[in-house]
Amino acid sequence: MFSKTLAMARKQYVAFVLERLQEALESGKGRPALSDILMPDMHKDERGHAIAIAHMKHGYSPAEIAKYLNINRSTVSRIISRCTTTSTNNHMRWE
Repeated sequence: MFSKTLAMARKQYVAFVLERLQEALESGKGRPALSDILMPDMHKDERGHAIAIAHMKHGYSPAEIAKYLNINRSTVSRIISRCTTTSTNNHMRWE
């Protein structure tokens, strides 16, 4: 049972199904879910690299990443830009 009240149970059930549906759709695209790439306890620098990897390696758009993280799309774009610039200067490769 999701909740004691019917209205809250419906709301929680819908959220549960939508989350699982998104994961299923992502796995069908052959890429990991954002929840597998972007862990909630990541340090700021680790998160930046994970955002860049989600975008560059797995094909997530800045809008998809921003929606998942609940931040502005332009913030995600700046993070990606900084990480790709840093990786170029340091000769890092995204693998």
